[in-house]
Amino acid sequence: MENGKLSQTLTMTQVAGELGLSRVTVSSVINGKAAERGIPERTVRRVQAHLQRIGYVPSRSAVALRLGHCGGTGILHCGNLYSHLTEAFNRLTNAYTAAAGGLEIMAGRRGELERSMRELMARGVRKLVWIHTLSPETEFAELAQIAGLLSKMRVVVYNYNFDIGDLDAKIQKLGIGLVGVSRKRGYEKLAAFVRRLGHRRVFLPDVCRTGLNPRDRQFVDALQAKGLAPVYATSRKEENLTDVIGRGTRLAPQLMAAWKHDGVTAACFRDDELAGAAMAELLRRGVRIPQELTVTGMDGHPLAAIFRVPLTTMAMPVAAMVEKTMQLLDGEDRLDAPCCFDWQLVARGSHARAN
Repeated sequence: MENGKLSQTLTMTQVAGELGLSRVTVSSVINGKAAERGIPERTVRRVQAHLQRIGYVPSRSAVALRLGHCGGTGILHCGNLYSHLTEAFNRLTNAYTAAAGGLEIMAGRRGELERSMRELMARGVRKLVWIHTLSPETEFAELAQIAGLLSKMRVVVYNYNFDIGDLDAKIQKLGIGLVGVSRKRGYEKLAAFVRRLGHRRVFLPDVCRTGLNPRDRQFVDALQAKGLAPVYATSRKEENLTDVIGRGTRLAPQLMAAWKHDGVTAACFRDDELAGAAMAELLRRGVRIPQELTVTGMDGHPLAAIFRVPLTTMAMPVAAMVEKTMQLLDGEDRLDAPCCFDWQLVARGSHARAN
């Protein structure tokens, strides 16, 4: 310890060195075996006082491994937990916090998936829920490196995006459970709904004409297949995805201009929170929703129902998806049958027929 500051990586051996004792002595005190090993009470009190003073906490995972308490459950994600993912995360943590072997949570860095999985395995994790926050081709970029690790755990991928080329079949061969939706089908369902309302020119707030990624392309293709004409955002995508209110407020003037000058009568957001923030700014600027402009969202945020104008959205059946994930993880169902859930159209007050 230097200048009263405790090292974040202080080990039991270092503690023993500071006290001038053996590591076995310190370990015996920490693990409650001092009496059976004949360690004097004054030494026990000395060690305990020192541990309390420096704030030493033994590794729970190391203790579990030593006692043979493996088989714990892990939750891994490597990106932003959007609204529906936060709901799923909360349901999973509530369910597994008291599970045998405990619960380990890892928020890994993008590009360091192998490292994150090795860390979870070192903590005794043998059942893993891997929450996908990106598209499968991005999440599985390290497939060759992690295939061996995946084979040593029972793994269920939550929020998997089906219909991405031939990747589904490749992943199935690894014996991984897949629970998710097809965003392609969700986009198609939303496009059909908007077209039935008589809209034709639709603003896409989070899609720029240049640099379309595969998910953007799916969205655009689905709209065009239903006879809708996309009008793209003019600004580049923002990197700070957590500033939802700021992003929505900044998108509102673009949407308002498209409504006034480009014949746009509807806006299709792919994030309910972003749609809510934009709607709030549009209403402040005097745009009537839905009389003058239809706004739809996606993902089914729980608070979308109590926006100033309740948002019409495409929702994931999160409760059913989480229940299925737990059934797969706990061995009640086979992992080789992918579970692709349907999107649910939740019609509220932010849509109307085109004028």
